Amino acid sequence: MVPPNGEPGLSDYLVPGVLGLTPHITDRVTIRHAEYLVQFQTEERIEVNARTRIQSGRIVLPPDLQPLAVRIADRFTTVDAVHAILDTDALYRERQAFEAEALRTLMTKLREAVGVAFDATVTPKAVAAWRK
Repeated sequence: MVPPNGEPGLSDYLVPGVLGLTPHITDRVTIRHAEYLVQFQTEERIEVNARTRIQSGRIVLPPDLQPLAVRIADRFTTVDAVHAILDTDALYRERQAFEAEALRTLMTKLREAVGVAFDATVTPKAVAAWRK
């Protein structure tokens, strides 16, 4: 999450719970790294790890994506400021026989579980900026 016009103020885009101390101390210090993690399980036994990383400097992808050589969009390559990375993983540990429709249903449920975390992390202003 990088404020769209480069303005300071992650608090306009992220809910207070994931910001921790950062809004209360940034006028006195430079944030190097802050992290919030929540782990939860849905009724369908889907496990979710939702992590919000707030850091200063250039945007760096989460460690699990670095070996994949993911290319960051050009508009983010010049960012050198306080920003947040929302890193959410969802998994289902139970084995099943392969069935295309069951897999499609599971993928939908995984996406919905990630959405629960995302919706609880960002503000309506962030969603509006993202949709532009």
